[in-house]
Order: sequence, then structure tokens, then C-alpha cells
Amino acid sequence: MAVMLIYAIGIAGLLQDAWPAQLYRPWINLHAVFGISLCLMVLAQYRRATRHADDDDIAIRCRQLSRAVYLMLYVLFGVDLLTRAVLLRIGAAPRPGAALLPPPENLRDYLAYGLAAVLGTRLLAAWRRGGSALADHQDHE
Repeated sequence: MAVMLIYAIGIAGLLQDAWPAQLYRPWINLHAVFGISLCLMVLAQYRRATRHADDDDIAIRCRQLSRAVYLMLYVLFGVDLLTRAVLLRIGAAPRPGAALLPPPENLRDYLAYGLAAVLGTRLLAAWRRGGSALADHQDHE
């Protein structure tokens, strides 16, 4: 359920970027909402998946979370490409030869949020492995 909500927020942000600037006044930054939602979802799934897990299981869970984030980014990039293709097809460019849309800076935002979520899970896994290794070392002394 949460994943579908994050997809919807990301797609709404892409569609908001494709809308002509003079027709809307953005009252909320959907890119930031997407990034925060994605990071919170990844952290919650990481916590739930690793609550009673060993180090090998944690590595597997991190890879699964990373794959889910990458899939989400691929879907958003595909939606952006389809949006641009539809706008080109219906002739939304203001004059012949004019740029259809500004360059996709919004995709950089999504990529940055996705990478932050993936790196966050990797750092949490490394921190947990380091903490368990420290506890094992103290038990042996």
C-alpha cells in the first residue's frame, strides 16, 4: 500500500513538471514529499525485516530493498519518457523546433532521493554488522 502511494506521489510530481508553468502554482514540492516518503518506507521496511535477523539475512534484505528502490526509479524514468513522448505526439511544443520541455532536472532529484535511500540501508546494515561484531569481540574478552 505504501509503495503504491509513493509511486503516485512520484508520478504526480512528474506530471506537475510537465504541466505548462503559467497554468499552475505549485503549493507543495512533490519531489521532496517523494524523497521523504521513499526514505521513510525503506527505513521502516529495513527495521521490520532485520528485527530478528543475522548478518547474512541482513545483507539479503538490503539487496532486496535496493532492488525495490531501483525498480521504483526505473518506473518513474519510464513514466517521464512516456509523458514526453505523449506531449511530442500531441504537439505541445509552443512553436515548431522549440524545446518540448525543459531538461529533466526533476529526474536528478528522484535519482538523488533513491540513492540516498539505498545508501541509508547500506549504512544501517554496516552499522549493525559493526555493532554485532563489537559485541562478539567484547564477549570473547
